[in-house]
Amino acid sequence: MRKQTAIMVSVVDLTAELADALTHLKGNDATVSGVDISGKYGFVHTATGVYFLNSEGIGGFVEDSNLAVVDAYSAWPGGKSSGMPTVCIKMKANEVLALPVKESVNLADFIRVFGSRLESNYNTVLKELT
Repeated sequence: MRKQTAIMVSVVDLTAELADALTHLKGNDATVSGVDISGKYGFVHTATGVYFLNSEGIGGFVEDSNLAVVDAYSAWPGGKSSGMPTVCIKMKANEVLALPVKESVNLADFIRVFGSRLESNYNTVLKELT
């Protein structure tokens, strides 16, 4: 178990963004029945900006040249998935801050614990935010 930090992640609700992505995908393939994302997404609002990340610890500060990105996957009936992202949701810092927040979670609990890669990602995010 990781040591708790003072850093809290605002876990966001991407329901509206995923509905827009589904509408876009259905325009190209009427058989698409849903849109999936991998894990959770959230942000930390700091004095230096908005840090957007997923629950694997991948992310960074949102800037004009580095938008927040959510990769989404097409889903079809029967549990089939595209396996590769089919739509990329990109957001500016003000759009991230406008997202509904589901909950606030300690950074140590937000990033999944599963092996050295995720632990390395956690340490990288912790270093960037402190």
